[in-house]
Amino acid sequence: MLDFVIFAVTFVVILFILVIWLYPTSRKVTTVPGLEPSNKDDGNLSDITRAGSLHMFLIDLHKQFGPIASFWMGEQLVVSIASPELFKQQMSVFDRPGDLFQIIAPLCGPTSIQFLNGAEGRGRRQLYDKSFLHENLHVYTEGLQKISKEMVTKWGSLVKEEHIPLQQYMKAFATKVVLQCTLGAFFLDDKEVFNFKQHFDKAWSELEHRLQDPSIPPEDSPRGKAFREVLTWCLYFLASHPTIQDKLKQELSGAGDFSPKSLEKLRYLRQVLEETFRCAVIVPWAARYQDFDSELGGHKISKRTPVVHALGVVLQDDNLWPLPNKFDPDRFSVENGKDRPTLAFAPFGFAGKRLCPAKDFVYLEAAVLVASLVSKFKVSLVEGQVVNPVYGLVTKPEDEIWVTVQKRN
Repeated sequence: MLDFVIFAVTFVVILFILVIWLYPTSRKVTTVPGLEPSNKDDGNLSDITRAGSLHMFLIDLHKQFGPIASFWMGEQLVVSIASPELFKQQMSVFDRPGDLFQIIAPLCGPTSIQFLNGAEGRGRRQLYDKSFLHENLHVYTEGLQKISKEMVTKWGSLVKEEHIPLQQYMKAFATKVVLQCTLGAFFLDDKEVFNFKQHFDKAWSELEHRLQDPSIPPEDSPRGKAFREVLTWCLYFLASHPTIQDKLKQELSGAGDFSPKSLEKLRYLRQVLEETFRCAVIVPWAARYQDFDSELGGHKISKRTPVVHALGVVLQDDNLWPLPNKFDPDRFSVENGKDRPTLAFAPFGFAGKRLCPAKDFVYLEAAVLVASLVSKFKVSLVEGQVVNPVYGLVTKPEDEIWVTVQKRN
């Protein structure tokens, strides 16, 4: 009888271990609601692939489970949050989970600020911040104006009704701005700018190709790439909303040289740029982790658990933004923004003083070019286009966007 009892107990223990090993659904280690892994090795990576992008996956995840939810990247449990209230609870968290960002290591290097945490990361970040303080932006103004005028001249020389590849022009402009305004005299030679862009595009294409492999987790984008896409999306939205474009042109009349000082007075231009960031969801998500157990939304979060900040989900939340797919710069008027939670709009991230250090530079760059072009030209979409966003490394149009320009009197 004793032998039978020992056998029975041993059998049950072995069966229990096999269940845990063979069935990933038993790996639930948190009270946060969410998905069980689709399979033992990949977790929910196949689900992310089927959704088309991590952003689209997160939209469905939070629709199903609410503002805090969990899923699996391989064998790693990940928690995702999608509300301004939960964002506030992560405001002071600085460290980023490097494992979720390994795909960009070949492009920017494993010792870049993308991966540095702790005291070393904070120290490096302080050095970067000094270069982009608001009071230092005047240093970049002359270069921005020069490169913007070059594009105005180029567009002005085109044959009437000539189709212009918008994304191609905006990428060329942004590359030249970043290189010439921030990296020095070497890139004043357009040939060197072109050479750099060729190599960068090859590297970027390889990273996007790797996203097709579900064994590699999708990742957050380096902010430099995002700068380029916001210009494309802004001019696309203006071209498809001529009334808004005309209203912006009216504000720009008599604005002068579009210096940082004059741009501060152009409130509607700022609203157009902010609505562009919201609608385009340039950078859909960020992530943080902590080296100790913590609490988030009433749930215990084990140390080193990655916490995804679903920025794009919040930017398209119809409870915060009625008719979220509508491009409406008036959302950002002083009056309409009074009752909106502060972190409802966080296109550059928000946590641990680690939001994009060059965010003010981005606004200045976009403002100077958009103001220069709209004050000189009426931009129109070529008819018959269907513009679809692709949420890859950054959000970009699936195909080139073609526009025409007409000189304003």
